[in-house]
Amino acid sequence: MTPDARRQIVQTIATLRALLDTDEEGAALERVTVGELWTRYLATLPAKEAEHWVRSMISMTKPILARIGEFAASSITVQHWEDYRDDPAIRARFCSTSRNLHLKRMSTFFGWAVRTGRMAANPWKDVKRERGAPKRETEVSADGEAAVLERFDPAMQAFIIVAVDTAMRRDEIRLLEWTDLDMASGTVTIPATRTKTKRARAGRLTSRAIEALQAVPRVPGSPWVFCNPETKRPWHQATITSRWRRAADEAKLQPAAGDKSVRLHDLRGTAISRLHRLGAPIGAIQKIAGHASLTTTAGYIRVNSKDIEAAHELLEQATRKGPHRSSVTVANPVVAEAIQRG
Repeated sequence: MTPDARRQIVQTIATLRALLDTDEEGAALERVTVGELWTRYLATLPAKEAEHWVRSMISMTKPILARIGEFAASSITVQHWEDYRDDPAIRARFCSTSRNLHLKRMSTFFGWAVRTGRMAANPWKDVKRERGAPKRETEVSADGEAAVLERFDPAMQAFIIVAVDTAMRRDEIRLLEWTDLDMASGTVTIPATRTKTKRARAGRLTSRAIEALQAVPRVPGSPWVFCNPETKRPWHQATITSRWRRAADEAKLQPAAGDKSVRLHDLRGTAISRLHRLGAPIGAIQKIAGHASLTTTAGYIRVNSKDIEAAHELLEQATRKGPHRSSVTVANPVVAEAIQRG
């Protein structure tokens, strides 16, 4: 056998082996399940600096993974999502916002699988999100706030007051540490790891918020403000939510038309709406709330009949000139002051 012939045979064998290995690898990828890929994906996520976010994401994706986790990743289609989304049990359990988050998280996961060569294409990349539910209009009045506060112990009272006076998110308050608070200057620092936008921010505390926080008993050995004295860990989300619901029901708080109940998160909308009525610039409110855009901030502003009436009064005053200007009593003090300034 000539050297050229031998060399050609060796090259042919190498080519066949390469094709065989490729086929075996392809077959292995065809068999890998969504659940197996998900386990590998979790291993790539940050552990310490985003621990809460990772736990939240894992909890959020449990329902959809329970449906498709055993399917081969290569077999997933848009139909799998539509079957999940349209299931009456899923629609009864999750609102459109939650379902859209399920879709977003899973699409991000599939995108990772594509980038790492574990899937050929993202099957849910072009799936359109559902239209969100109408903007909530529920706001907690000063009387309603007082009625709820009288049903709580000092720690939960402080939690509610901080929520109403700072517009902080539930988990930003829940995970507060004593070192985040500067009572002397009346400031609170929220690290980037605990904000939804992943941007650190500093807020101001009202005098009543400072007083309420100072009344919270400290748990020795725990850095958290709101924690379980037995475990020395932060309160669980479910604990806070259940306590709020019970107190809101006892205080007979009424939701706005179209809203089913008064939620703890409505305190954030209440805080933002109060700032807006007091005349705070929307840009400043955005910074206080920690929103990424003004559009998000605007979505939290509740508008009631008194606000509309005050706006009409402003327009009426603006159309009257000189001696023909009539005196109109304006209920909103901020609007009244604006009229006096001209």
